Amino acid sequence: MLLLEEEMRMPYLVFEFTVQLMMVLFPLEERAIPQ
Repeated sequence: MLLLEEEMRMPYLVFEFTVQLMMVLFPLEERAIPQ
């Protein structure tokens, strides 16, 4: 059960990291494009 828990945590951490990265990048992108 511990191994399964470890396997489930890794994709979640990658997902969390991706979401954080998107939140940082998208506002920068919007600011860079003149409207």
